Amino acid sequence: MGPSVTQGARPAQDLWPDHIAWSGGERSLALTADADLRTRLAEGLDLETLERLDLRLKVHEWRDGLELRGEIEAQVTRTCVVTLEPFASEVTAELHLRVVPIGSPNAVVLESPEVEVDPDAEDPPDVAGAEGVNLSEAVREALSLALDPYPRRPGAVFEAPADTGGVSPFDKLKGLLSSTSGEGTT
Repeated sequence: MGPSVTQGARPAQDLWPDHIAWSGGERSLALTADADLRTRLAEGLDLETLERLDLRLKVHEWRDGLELRGEIEAQVTRTCVVTLEPFASEVTAELHLRVVPIGSPNAVVLESPEVEVDPDAEDPPDVAGAEGVNLSEAVREALSLALDPYPRRPGAVFEAPADTGGVSPFDKLKGLLSSTSGEGTT
């Protein structure tokens, strides 16, 4: 039996589903994002472009929800923080997500606004609505964690500005403030 998706009647290999349905049993998906989805994700991730986005995903039933495990491969263009020039790079990210439906007894319910976090404990499952798991949002989250927050083009080197002779910009500002107030600073 083929994968269960909530969009269209085409096979999942030809289609990036909006959501992964709660039913359908164990399945494997090999997906490639279309230009529209890549554009939306690129905007949300502050990328110049997202040229390619492939996802190999295994979906298993987990408790009363789903477990998604997969690998994301993407070709992105980002802006270098040193040169401010765009550059292309390959990004791979692991996707591992456990999700239960709203109202599940397996969903974590916070009884207090204070949260104690055990860094060694397993993450609690996410919660999703009746339509199932939003696949694009799960991929966006995994990619955002894999992207370097300060992208640097290979070989880019930061060169410090020339020495200003011991006068800092703050000294110049202090002089401006002194001349406009006539009293100096305290």
